[in-house]
Amino acid sequence: MHILYHIHRYPIPSFILNEICVLEEAGHDVSMFVLNKGAGHYEHDEMDSIDAEYYFADSSDYRSFPDILSTKVLNPRTLPNLQFIDDPRVHAWLLHQAKQCIDFVLELDAEVDIIHGHFPTKAKLSAIIAADYLGIPCTLTAHDLSLINDMGETWLTRVLSAADSIAAISECTKSDIRDLGVQTPIDVVHMGVRPEKFRPSDITN
Repeated sequence: MHILYHIHRYPIPSFILNEICVLEEAGHDVSMFVLNKGAGHYEHDEMDSIDAEYYFADSSDYRSFPDILSTKVLNPRTLPNLQFIDDPRVHAWLLHQAKQCIDFVLELDAEVDIIHGHFPTKAKLSAIIAADYLGIPCTLTAHDLSLINDMGETWLTRVLSAADSIAAISECTKSDIRDLGVQTPIDVVHMGVRPEKFRPSDITN
């Protein structure tokens, strides 16, 4: 399977890096579409050990206008997700990011089977739009929803409802999603660790 990770920031958090490492060890191909470079987490040495190809998205400005009018992002499959919620500039940014994501996937040597991302933020709607055009599923891992409570319930519900399936990190998170009225299939998948990364210290109490 070839999985495209739709990632908000680079360097990427360790728990996403752990997932990518394990997926590659299991024989899967991974690529990464990154929205923001240089504003993320601590860069781990393990980044050098993964084979994932990645693309850093360009920022949006007036020159992005032709991209948002592309039939890749404005077509019958994507229009249901494009009803305006707030500032049109937000939606224009989402369309520009989706167009870049689509172009990146189409330029890869191997076909992508699924797009996956962590946290159901507004930005993940660009991943869903890209997946709709490409005809592949888009899945999300949902962490504690309070971590993104600045979105508001309307946006949160839109993104979660548009995904093909959701991996909730706990029963509590699954319950919170259902309380929003979201009917998307949900599986509880607890976040794991890679035990081989940890070594006992020589310090004793």
